[in-house]
Amino acid sequence: ALRLETGTREEILGRRHWEVYPGSENSEAGRLLRRAMEERTAVTLDHLYTWESGPARWLEMRAYPVPEGLAVFWRDISGRKAAEAALSRADITCNKNGVPFDPEKPFVTSGIRLGAPAGTTRGFKEDEFRQIARWIVEVVDGLAANGEDGNSDAEAKVKAEVADLCARFPLYPNL
Repeated sequence: ALRLETGTREEILGRRHWEVYPGSENSEAGRLLRRAMEERTAVTLDHLYTWESGPARWLEMRAYPVPEGLAVFWRDISGRKAAEAALSRADITCNKNGVPFDPEKPFVTSGIRLGAPAGTTRGFKEDEFRQIARWIVEVVDGLAANGEDGNSDAEAKVKAEVADLCARFPLYPNL
């Protein structure tokens, strides 16, 4: 939170969330924090937060019960959210999933899943999955170079190529 906020360490540490962020008691984050305290359970939330000064960032909040109350950690996930959205616009679906043998707890999603079962059901082999990997790189590199507003050409190109690939491997070829 200290890297994301303009407040000092003394203004944030040891204070209740709603003291640092007045008006958040009835927000989604406030309700989740209250639940974490009442049930003594760890919680996580992805939240689009807009600062009063204007900028908006996607934040992942994780709260863990500790003897003194809750330990709350915030992480900026705006880049991940932008990549997920850009890939979705290019018709490449990804979602968050646990990674095998990851030391994190199961509720902490450390990786993405790109739907290999959906591809193998269509009959994709190694060459098709390599092509999908190239498309992912093309979309994400375009996003990094051009920003969200300047990536539409790369996304549209990949989307058309994804449609061509899926047409060659229909889910129900006999229909």
